[in-house]
Amino acid sequence: MNIHNTIQSFRIKLFSVGLIISFLASSGIGAQYIDYPDNPVFSGDQTWNSLAITSPVVQHSDNGYSMWFMGRTSGYALSAGFATSQDGIVWVDNLSPLLTTGSDGEWDDTELQKMDVIFDGNEYKLWYTGGQTPGFNYIGLATSPD
Repeated sequence: MNIHNTIQSFRIKLFSVGLIISFLASSGIGAQYIDYPDNPVFSGDQTWNSLAITSPVVQHSDNGYSMWFMGRTSGYALSAGFATSQDGIVWVDNLSPLLTTGSDGEWDDTELQKMDVIFDGNEYKLWYTGGQTPGFNYIGLATSPD
C-alpha cells in the first residue's frame, strides 16, 4: 500500500467516525440522563444476592417490566436472578436464582457473568458468560418457556 492509499483510508475512517459522532449528537441517543432521586431502585434482599447486584437487563412489555440480573452473597461466583415491576421502580425479587454456576467439572463451574435475554415468540433465551478459570470464559445459552 502506498502513502496516498494510507492517507485516503485514514480520511475515510475519520469521516466515518465524524458521521457517527454527528448522528449521536443529533439523534438524542447521547442525551444526558438524570439520576432518579430515590436510587437505588433495586438491591439484593435474598440470601443468594445480598452482597452484590450487577449487570441488569431490563425489558418492558404489556405486563410491566422484567429484569434479569447477576447477584452474589459471598466469594466470586455470581448467579442469575429475576425480578418484576409494574413501574420500573418498585421491584419484586424472585426468591431463588434462575441460573447458578455449573457442577464441578462443567464448563461454567467457576463463574457466571454478563448476560442478555430475548423472547423469540416461543421461549426466553438467555445468553451468558461462564467459565472454569477466571479470565477464560465462553458463552452459554439457557432457555425457559416462561
